Amino acid sequence: MKTLIVDDNSDDRRILRYNLERHHCEVIEARDGEEGLELARIHLPGLIISDALMPKMDGFQLLRHIKTDEKLKRIPFVFYSAVYTGYKEAELAISVGADAFIVKPKEPEEFWYELQKILEGCEIRRTQPIEGLIEEDEEYLKKYSSIVANKLEEKVQELEKVLALRKQAEKEISFLASIVRNIPDAVCSTNTEGNVIFWNEGAEEMLGYTAEEMMGKSITLTIPLEYLPSEFDECVTILNQVGFFRNRESVRRAKDGRIVPVEITAVVLRDMEGNSRSYTYIMRNIFERKEIERMKDEMISAVSHEMRTPLTAMMGFTEFLLENRVDEALLKEYLTTIHDETERLKELITSFLDLQRMKAKQVVYCFQLLEVQPLLEESAGLFAKASRIHRIVVEPAPDLPRVVGNDVGLRQVLNNLLSNAVKYSPKGGEITVGARRENDSVIIWVRDQGIGIQPELLERIFDRFYQVEGGIRRTYGGTGLGLALVRGIVLAHNGRVWAESTPGKGSTFYVSLPAAKERFAS
Repeated sequence: MKTLIVDDNSDDRRILRYNLERHHCEVIEARDGEEGLELARIHLPGLIISDALMPKMDGFQLLRHIKTDEKLKRIPFVFYSAVYTGYKEAELAISVGADAFIVKPKEPEEFWYELQKILEGCEIRRTQPIEGLIEEDEEYLKKYSSIVANKLEEKVQELEKVLALRKQAEKEISFLASIVRNIPDAVCSTNTEGNVIFWNEGAEEMLGYTAEEMMGKSITLTIPLEYLPSEFDECVTILNQVGFFRNRESVRRAKDGRIVPVEITAVVLRDMEGNSRSYTYIMRNIFERKEIERMKDEMISAVSHEMRTPLTAMMGFTEFLLENRVDEALLKEYLTTIHDETERLKELITSFLDLQRMKAKQVVYCFQLLEVQPLLEESAGLFAKASRIHRIVVEPAPDLPRVVGNDVGLRQVLNNLLSNAVKYSPKGGEITVGARRENDSVIIWVRDQGIGIQPELLERIFDRFYQVEGGIRRTYGGTGLGLALVRGIVLAHNGRVWAESTPGKGSTFYVSLPAAKERFAS
């Protein structure tokens, strides 16, 4: 059966056409009433199925034209439409002469079954006169105007809702776009060929290329040559197959040639058919994390090395004594060496644990008002008794203000500085300890006449396990943690520590501590 479908919705026409053709109907399509009337006059279909409300000429107007045309008026006319005014459309359609009004939507088989019932009824009515079925113009227009007015009101309400949703969506999009533009991570998008279509400020700051420089350019411009083409191809393959990936570590090359370690998260944007349209990459600079990991590895390596040295000596002498008989003097010498190395290992472990507690902020100091001069004299007296070749001198400091500090921590600072002064003055000489007031601070110093330090090494000597010229520590002993501890304690006192030195003539270490305020001191 030749069937004319009249509907302004292409999706609805396509679904209906597919359903009718499955049942061997020949289908003709029209987008509105005007086109439908023209096609009906040309093809004289056996059935017309029409939507109710359409642009240009709607279904009700089309029906009136069909029923007043001698060649067309006996063609079965069925409305297939949604209702907007509580089934008034169906009442008007029947009153104007429609054979039936089927309410959208219907399942295909249900629609076909209902249509067959309607067509059977049409066969029975085919011989009946139809003039009386068409209402007078005035009554028709009254009902028709009511339906159109309700439809317009509904459309206005729909548009208002759509506009409100659109404004809300625009606000959300603007908000999200602002976040993407301003987050510190690099965010960029490319098309499927790998050409950049978006480049945020974070990407500009991280890699040095401006958005203007990168737009339309290949993203491979930022990938080091040794990573091409595998890096790019692998990322695209994963995105096309899986749709995303997270926390992939790689590197990117900045405009100035720097290699930047990054952690990449990416996602693909697909169209309605599921085809990839673009890729978005979020890149986080992990240089600091990598540097911390490197420092951690170096620290573990250094701790292992420093612990292995005394342990090796202790094991060597112990094995020798177990396997050999020695006289009392040699036995005492070997046991003294084992004892010294044990003390060194204990000092290493204690210092390392102290530093780790400081780093984790687990050291809680109890501060109080302290006189500096007695601290200097106490530490100097301790080392004066321990060394016969060094002369420890404490310079007097009249009217020296007190400091707010922890006496145990500051004694550890002075003891470590004096220990270093003695250790790195192997020929003896004078070691001077003193303090002075400088503005709102108290400056403490320890000066020796030892081997000195190269100027370029003065900043690094406070690092943990830092080796000064490789063999010096092996010559003079020590854990390599003393000055790191000094710096940690001084920083906990809101102070500062630094050194000045002339190679071959000696070094001076300075500690600056805030002087106690007069009001607090009183």
